[in-house]
Amino acid sequence: MASRRPLLLTLTIFVITAVIVTLPAFSGNFLKLTMDGGIHLSRLESVFGAFSVGKLPPLVNFIGLGNHVNAFNGMYPWFSTALFFTLPRLILGSPMQSMFIGYILLNLVTMLNAYLLVKELSSDNIVRIFSAIFYGVNAYHLTLLFSREALGEAVAYTFAPLVILGCLRIWNRRNKGPIYLAIGMGMIANSHVISLFLIFLLLIILEVVRIILKKVDLVEIKSFFIGGLITILIGSYSLFNIMKITIANNMHTPNKGLAPIIPSKMLVAVFDNSIQDDRHIFNIGLIGLVLILFLCVELFKKSKVGDWTPWASLAVILFICSTSWLQLEKTRATDSVFGNIQFLGRILALIVLLMTVAVTIYVEEQKSYNKYMLIGTSILLVLMGISSISQYHLRKNDDPIRYYVSNSHGFSNIAYTQPHGKGDYALVEVKNGGMLTAKANTSIENYKSTFDSANFNVNARNGITTVPINMYKNVDYHLYVDGKKKNFQSNKKILTINLKKGNHKIKLVSKAGYSEYISMFISCVSLIGCGLFIILVEPRKY
Repeated sequence: MASRRPLLLTLTIFVITAVIVTLPAFSGNFLKLTMDGGIHLSRLESVFGAFSVGKLPPLVNFIGLGNHVNAFNGMYPWFSTALFFTLPRLILGSPMQSMFIGYILLNLVTMLNAYLLVKELSSDNIVRIFSAIFYGVNAYHLTLLFSREALGEAVAYTFAPLVILGCLRIWNRRNKGPIYLAIGMGMIANSHVISLFLIFLLLIILEVVRIILKKVDLVEIKSFFIGGLITILIGSYSLFNIMKITIANNMHTPNKGLAPIIPSKMLVAVFDNSIQDDRHIFNIGLIGLVLILFLCVELFKKSKVGDWTPWASLAVILFICSTSWLQLEKTRATDSVFGNIQFLGRILALIVLLMTVAVTIYVEEQKSYNKYMLIGTSILLVLMGISSISQYHLRKNDDPIRYYVSNSHGFSNIAYTQPHGKGDYALVEVKNGGMLTAKANTSIENYKSTFDSANFNVNARNGITTVPINMYKNVDYHLYVDGKKKNFQSNKKILTINLKKGNHKIKLVSKAGYSEYISMFISCVSLIGCGLFIILVEPRKY
């Protein structure tokens, strides 16, 4: 029993931290949402509608998002996010309560995953707790969660520590390295594609460094290959859907860019303890800034060089790259695959991850820390986090697009009516990239929807009628006109029907196909299998 006390104490600390950091975002009995928050409500409503009747959602979204039936479900992974926000709603029923529990769970799992990582690096539990709290409560993570409400990115951030844990175990010839790597990468694949791209770039950089240092051998290559295969299995549902939609359709994707952090504005935000959703001021908080400056200074001391040095060096380099100092937004990189990053503040997720590793190893190697200072800094991190969330939460109308939700009706109303996201993944013309829904010859009236169908009226001219509804190849549709099943021109990219002149009632239905159920089964079985393997299989040497 005595051996379990440190573990129970650690878990208690993380639970309390997760709860008290989440509470300010719901103070006053309302939740403040951004444009992205509204988009995620529409997505989650579609998933919840399907889960509540024991089904998977179709690849297209009938609920909200401008009512053009865009392929958000197919193109924007939702699997990992649903574990935190949709499953609690199935149990609790209330959208407001499920969001509150979802945020607590997300904060808790973030710190637990970070703890698993730093447990690999330090034998001191106080150091581990400090590093885990820093990873979970720094300003950038709170920005993802509470001011940007970038839930997909936030979930990807949660599982990123497992990727590095897997790498460390592979490099150190320890057991289960490929499994940890696969769970981390697979869950990121099921969360956010850009985050998957960023963490993949980080792995390439780390392995290139090891190749240069001649540390790579066949065992390591084999381990990463196994991890990669299992990653594909865990992420098969999301990856398969993306491929299925992408290869057959020309879509409008979010604009490319490399908008930088502007240091002068970022410093003001740091000293104001601000987590405002402005891409030019994204930051890691005052304590994070002090830590990275400290690491930067220590890099120039030969007596302090150690295993922490490469991690800190890469963190500092990426921090510089994320700012306007290098003017990357004015280079050709903007129009390349790197332009999909959109804003360089996203790199802060990698920087915080690298810093967490660097600080933990540094403290472990130097053995010159004061445990009371680490405890005090951890408490300060939490207090500053609470303050920054409260500051943002209580500032009303700080952006033209804000929602203030206080009950279940408000959640549903926003999910079904918010118009944002209508351009994302919309079908476009090959030549000029113009959205085809803008060229429809009739409009939609009295639009009502469920997770797998939409009912609306059209006032048709005599003959071919085009309706501003996206119609994707590789998606199964069923069309009903005035209660009767009717064929439509499947070779067109927007809903095209031969109708008589006058008013008509239209019902469009789409359901998940067998391939989606098969790929979801593979993802779930692979994830559960990996989890059971980690829990049940005894450690062994290579």
